[in-house]
Amino acid sequence: MIVALDHGLIFDVLPDFAPARQIIEKVIAGGADAVMTTYGLAKKYESLLSEVGLIIRIDGGNTELTEIKGGDLLYTVEDCLKLGADGIVCMGFPGAQEEKRTLKNISQLVSRCQDWNIPLITEMLPAGFSQEMEFNNKNIGASVRMGGELGADVIKTAYTGDKEGFADIIAGSLAPVIILGGSKSDSPQAVLEEVAAAMEAGASGVAMGRNVWKSDHPDKMTAALVDIIHHEKELEEVLNSTVILNN
Repeated sequence: MIVALDHGLIFDVLPDFAPARQIIEKVIAGGADAVMTTYGLAKKYESLLSEVGLIIRIDGGNTELTEIKGGDLLYTVEDCLKLGADGIVCMGFPGAQEEKRTLKNISQLVSRCQDWNIPLITEMLPAGFSQEMEFNNKNIGASVRMGGELGADVIKTAYTGDKEGFADIIAGSLAPVIILGGSKSDSPQAVLEEVAAAMEAGASGVAMGRNVWKSDHPDKMTAALVDIIHHEKELEEVLNSTVILNN
């Protein structure tokens, strides 16, 4: 159960994420295994984040104020290790104009992470954020396999909504697959249902951001996801016991 708090590199996260310390404290209290975040947040809250696994985003360089594209490598693996990183994350955009750059970033990081024995998570999205390619079984499946072929240790990608098709994607992957949360949903129940379906299909967990930190209760949303991922609770039981569904 990874909570993604790296959105401030690209998006305007105010005012929802203004109380960063309080949100980090809540997701830790909710039982998150790790926080995926930026170098800046890792630096500012180094002591607090030592209580949980720390995954630092190493790429970026463009924002929604211009156009979101595949980024460059902004930091080194050594930079992240100095802040206590337990993992590194970067983007891979097969099918995008910046495909070559993002996939080259991954190959360079694979070698460096291997030297330091630190896992690399690659966020594999067909055509990136352009939405020019559908996130269907074919495109997601190819992207997931490519990430493994490049040598990533974990693949983060979108759930396709097709449990059987996603199970085939998992079966063909060379690395464990975790799903992203995407834009904030108006329905916490729908989010939990999607995670439960993905887990049944063979996903290894989630790296979820806006559907956690934009929640009125980040701690309870985190705890509900932990119940599905780690405690293998039935979805109905989780839904019945989760107060966030009443808000």
